[in-house]
Amino acid sequence: MLHLHIGLDIYGAGNIGDDWMLAGFLGELARTGARARLTCCIPRAAAPMQQRFPQVEWHPADPMVRRQLISEADVWLGLGDTPFQCCVGPYLLDHIVADLTDAEAAAVPAYFLGVGVDEAEAMAMPQTRFILERAAGIWTRDPLSAELLQQTRAQARIFPAADLAHAYFQDQPAPAAIEHLDGLVLHVEKSAQLSRDALSQFLLSQPAGRRLLWIAQEVRPLAVSEMLLWQEFSVAEHAALRLCLPDYAQGKLAAFIQPYDRLRACLTTRYHSALAAAWRGAAVSVFARSLKLKGLLQQIPLHRVQDLAIAASFSGALELAQPAPLAALHRLAADARAACHAFFDECGIRRPTAEP
Repeated sequence: MLHLHIGLDIYGAGNIGDDWMLAGFLGELARTGARARLTCCIPRAAAPMQQRFPQVEWHPADPMVRRQLISEADVWLGLGDTPFQCCVGPYLLDHIVADLTDAEAAAVPAYFLGVGVDEAEAMAMPQTRFILERAAGIWTRDPLSAELLQQTRAQARIFPAADLAHAYFQDQPAPAAIEHLDGLVLHVEKSAQLSRDALSQFLLSQPAGRRLLWIAQEVRPLAVSEMLLWQEFSVAEHAALRLCLPDYAQGKLAAFIQPYDRLRACLTTRYHSALAAAWRGAAVSVFARSLKLKGLLQQIPLHRVQDLAIAASFSGALELAQPAPLAALHRLAADARAACHAFFDECGIRRPTAEP
């Protein structure tokens, strides 16, 4: 039985976008009918992930356990997310370097699937060069990420593809009923990217009785994130909003998508919320706070918000939001599935042949 060790430790942190990526990959692996052992080490409670994804063995992030699993694996896999980033520090790149050092010592090949680049500056980091010199193959989630990685002129084989969550969203049944509400998904890494005063003015200007959905893609109160902003809102600001907070500890995967079913329009700074809203039929506006969102806007013609500096930025974004062309979404789902199967072919996992 093939042993795939999922090396990125992002899973279970509280971001439902990570769950959607993993679900897309596991769905494609299930389609092959192949049996595989999947392992992953995470530095947090494993119970939520074990409940939603029992196909994966969830282990603690103990260095000895991690090294043992890597040495036993047939393949090390960097699955999903934007590992090539530096704006929040080099932690993830350093983690990958440590993993690939152990994988190289054990002669375990390393691949990346459905990954992105968050900042061009990360291309100049020595960790990035180290990783690209050792990766057997990289399938990115957008052509922009592939182009930036290829510009390093490293020896890694790099293929543009699409985010793995597209495969999951394509498999979901259509919403039962859309409530035609407007929603906000707001998180930035740099406080200067979002004017708190402008957001307050926008919320306080809402007509009496109108409530916007305040959707949290990330349940932790990170800096300038959905839940930190929620905690800072006044009573009057709360009155203009209805909080949609995923039950990340015990909730089922299908429940995470339900807030997006209710939307007419969505303003988001989050990558996977843009995908979720688009797939569920909402009109979408995106504030491209980083390269990963710029890459997304090259793939899907959604409305691009230039800044979040004044109250009109928020109201204008909801009015100018655009639905995604279904053909574009289905093409991206096909690209994500094809990338999975190209990776499976590299590992010797074959798609089932049709019966005559």
